[in-house]
Amino acid sequence: FGTVVSGGDAGELAVALRDVASGTSAVTRKGGRSSAPVAFMFTGQGSQYRGMGQGLYRTEPAFRAALDECADLLAGHLEVPLLDLLFTDASGVLGRTRFAQVGIVAVQVGLVRWLESVG
Repeated sequence: FGTVVSGGDAGELAVALRDVASGTSAVTRKGGRSSAPVAFMFTGQGSQYRGMGQGLYRTEPAFRAALDECADLLAGHLEVPLLDLLFTDASGVLGRTRFAQVGIVAVQVGLVRWLESVG
């Protein structure tokens, strides 16, 4: 399922999303694939936080597989294992650019793979 809202600016989008969430807006849902193009928008640095992606990692196999793949690819290139960086940040380095960018991109890869898996 997906929900699409439209608006001319951030304020209109926020109102439309609130209406959907509160049930005051009619939502049309349809299953299956569409021929319409899909675009993804991702956050940049500053959006990282300890524990990001952890819930999906626990519950969604496609997300977990993608994050595990990223972790394997990054092994030996980071001083901190990716999953430790994301889920505990015990070393306190997630706020540093080198680590934040890697963590954010890995979570984004996981999100795309998860979304692909659910259609």
